[in-house]
Amino acid sequence: MLARHGWRKLAPDTEHPQGDAGVREDWKKTPQYAGRNASPLEKRAPVAPDVSG
Repeated sequence: MLARHGWRKLAPDTEHPQGDAGVREDWKKTPQYAGRNASPLEKRAPVAPDVSG
């Protein structure tokens, strides 16, 4: 029935026609959750050196 009415399955494009391949490759190399998945020790501010002495 779908073929009779001219319907067909549309596949998504692999890339946008105005997209920049270089920018896309750089984005693939960037960690998606760089700030979220840091360990609790990495999220704290650095400890100041002991100058009491």
